[in-house]
Amino acid sequence: MSEFNFTQEVLLSMERIEAKLEEVSKNQQEMREDSKRLETRLRKVEQKTNLIGAIGGTGAAAVVALSMDYIKKTLGL
Repeated sequence: MSEFNFTQEVLLSMERIEAKLEEVSKNQQEMREDSKRLETRLRKVEQKTNLIGAIGGTGAAAVVALSMDYIKKTLGL
């Protein structure tokens, strides 16, 4: 193999490596963006879950209180 062919092969290999590195970099950026979107969604779901839990807890307390009142009235207490 001549020196020219070897140099040309090395340059072509370096170009392929650079292209792969750019592709990896782009994929990493997309993954970071996806991660941020997922984190945002997770926070929204967590907030809604907390709200539902708070509403459910309040509702459960109201049901217990009404049940207690009904039982007291039924028993004549």
